[in-house]
Amino acid sequence: MSHQSDTALGSSGVAISRDAAKLLAVRVGSWRWWFQNRETGELTFVQFPNWPLWAAGAAALLERLAQKGSLLGDIAGWASVGFWVYWGLLELFRGVNPWRRLLGLGVILWQLRTLIG
Repeated sequence: MSHQSDTALGSSGVAISRDAAKLLAVRVGSWRWWFQNRETGELTFVQFPNWPLWAAGAAALLERLAQKGSLLGDIAGWASVGFWVYWGLLELFRGVNPWRRLLGLGVILWQLRTLIG
């Protein structure tokens, strides 16, 4: 009976999980490293939008439809920025691959630039 361990030895002799060893085998600078889903191993370029992205879109649309300078337009504008930043933070800290995390950072910087003017 053969028994396969859930750990492997890294190049430094330190035990690491088999999943981590597989990820380390993919070269950091390769396109696969940027887009490989860390949960499933599949390539993830885009995902179905989650609720903060839908809410940001709806708030932006409401801002466009509201009268310029109105309270409703102002609230919708701030809500849109808030939802974009929230979505960016989710991607930055919980994105499934480096591409998604970089995308989250980009959205946050875009919204900060919008706020600063």
